[in-house]
Amino acid sequence: MDNGGYIKKGKRGHAVKQLYNQGKIKSSLLTLLYEQEGHLILIGTVVVHNTDAMNIINQLNFYSIVFGIIITLLLVAYLFQKNHYSISKATKCGKRYCQFEL
Repeated sequence: MDNGGYIKKGKRGHAVKQLYNQGKIKSSLLTLLYEQEGHLILIGTVVVHNTDAMNIINQLNFYSIVFGIIITLLLVAYLFQKNHYSISKATKCGKRYCQFEL
């Protein structure tokens, strides 16, 4: 919408929001235009683009989750092998005990 339409809509009593992208500085300007008591009121605020920071945080979260899954799998494999060794040792001992009883 061009600025002329923006102002006309604001004069008719409608609150008009407009977002202006400030590409190179990685932010946008959010404006609100409305009429109050015969005066046009324009309020603006800067909206920062956080996409770069969010991408870094998402990558960090992804690598942390992958690292945690790998550590968990290694721990499960180690504990399984340790328990399996103990169970097989107990089984052999039990078989020897049964052979002596009979």
